[in-house]
Amino acid sequence: MMPGGGQDINTTLPLVLGIVSIFCCWPAAIFIIIYAVQAKTAKDQGDLETARSKVKTASLVAYIVIALGFLGILANIIIRIVAS
Repeated sequence: MMPGGGQDINTTLPLVLGIVSIFCCWPAAIFIIIYAVQAKTAKDQGDLETARSKVKTASLVAYIVIALGFLGILANIIIRIVAS
């Protein structure tokens, strides 16, 4: 079997990232969670290409949302320190 050709698609990580991203931006988190669930469904139905695509999209959006959330928190802390 070719590498990546099996059922080695991790559909749990995007779901967890979606739940974590609720604290950063809940509208984006809904998008991430929906894509993660669609990826799991596609994997269960044997449509591995669709599952990989949805996992990739959900993960990428989650990483961006979480990174921007942390940057926003960091900027807020720095602004409060400078202002006081």
